[in-house]
This record gives sequence, C-alpha cells and structure tokens, in this order.
Amino acid sequence: MLVIDMQKDFILAERGSPLPVAGGQGIVPTVIQAVAAARERGILVIWVVREHDRFGRDVEHFRRHFYSNGEGPAVKGCVGAELADGLVIADGDYKLVKTRFSAFFATNLHLLQGCGIKNLVVVGVQTPNCIRQTVFDAVALDYHSVTDIRCYRRCYSSNSLRKYLRYEKYRSSCTNVARMDAALMLHQVFRRACCLSIIISSVVHHLNSSWLRTASKLACMVPVLHWRLAWLLELVEE
Repeated sequence: MLVIDMQKDFILAERGSPLPVAGGQGIVPTVIQAVAAARERGILVIWVVREHDRFGRDVEHFRRHFYSNGEGPAVKGCVGAELADGLVIADGDYKLVKTRFSAFFATNLHLLQGCGIKNLVVVGVQTPNCIRQTVFDAVALDYHSVTDIRCYRRCYSSNSLRKYLRYEKYRSSCTNVARMDAALMLHQVFRRACCLSIIISSVVHHLNSSWLRTASKLACMVPVLHWRLAWLLELVEE
C-alpha cells in the first residue's frame, strides 16, 4: 500500500501553505482505516512523502518561487513535512521520499517487483497530480493490479466531484488505460479517414458510377464515426 503526501503542509489549510488540498483533513480517518486494514493483512505500508531543500533546489521548476524565502512547503525537518496527526510510521513500514509527482520518479520504489510484489493499493492526496502519475507509472511498469482507494468526496468542490465521478469507471483499472490508448490511436486513424472521405466525395461528384456513389455514402459516414469517437475521448481524458 502506498500512502501518498499525507503531510501537514498538504492536509492542514490553517498552516498557510501555498499547496493545501481543500478538505484534505477530512480524509485522514479513511487513510487511518485503510492503513490499519493493510497491516492486519500483512500488507507492506509505504509512506510516500515530499521532503524538499529549503530553497527549493530539488523541487519542480514551476514551484520554486514558493521557496524564495527559504520557507516553502514540505521542507525537510520542518513541521509541514510531518505526517498529519493520527498517521504514524510503524515498525515494518517503509518511508520513501520523492521530489516529483510520481512516487516512481528518481526513487527506488520499483524494487517492489524485485521483492515479488506485483499488486499495489494507493491512497492519499491528491488524484489529479501525485496519485494519478504514480498509478500511470505503475501501469507502465507492468504491475498486475493497481487499486486507487478513492477519498476525494471530501477533497473537491461539487463541480470537481461530479467531474471525477464521471471519469471514475474509466480510470479504475489497467484495462481502461489500455482502452484509452486504443481510443487515441483510433482517433488518429479516423482523422486521416475524414480527409480521405472529403477527397472521395469531391471525385464522385464529377463521376457517374453506382459503386462510386456507394463508396461516397460510406465515406460520408466517417465524420460521424469520428464525432462519436471524440465524444468517447471526452469521457476518458481530462
């Protein structure tokens, strides 16, 4: 089980951090329950945290301005980098420090497969950034099953919640990631077919052949199929 970024600077809005997750404190009880259940079943718990240089020299370029005064979020050794109250790293747990969205980027997390671990459970904050990137990388690294325990009901506005509820069934498994890749490939095929259909229609307009007229009708259906595919991509892409 990967517990991602459950740190005070991301969870507690009252700390004044520039990167708080709205409603993040509300998911702490759920994370506590998930961790307890994992330990009861003998599942390894990995606490994935950010611990940055106080001047932001190891943080993403677009966030370095937060560290201009030496007091940015999740600075190593500071209170903001600590886990939220109620979350404790127990004996037998593992702590992993990352400096980017993905828990796999420039870390040794992938040693899990070398230990025979092929299935992952992910919990924490937040879905659009660190959790999503970690899950996508796990899929790319051929983990057999990647399960995201959704705690976002208390972390997002009503509009954002509706959006993620809409996408949930498309983002919940490796199979659906593969479907999204296939849909994107088909999208490219249909784009080229649309161009071809326009050319065929133009040629047939000047000819008098029954089979060409039939081909023209079929070609005219391609833009409709392309529109249908575009609608599908709206469901599986953000």
